[in-house]
Amino acid sequence: RTLVLGWSRRVARILRELDQYVAAGSTATLVVDAACRAQADELAGGSFAKLAVAVVEGDITDPATLHGLDVPSY
Repeated sequence: RTLVLGWSRRVARILRELDQYVAAGSTATLVVDAACRAQADELAGGSFAKLAVAVVEGDITDPATLHGLDVPSY
């Protein structure tokens, strides 16, 4: 499992690169704010060979958001 906090124009490239190295069935959780949600959803619906991408909307600077993600489990 991989946790990606925040959005940038590089996220798609990073996840495509990660997809080349992870085991089949691996997951990435992408946490983005509302302004980037549509871009993140589009990326998550893309074609990855081994990686499943889930999008969570939230404020990555909010301790409650981070606590809800169970960051240590990643």
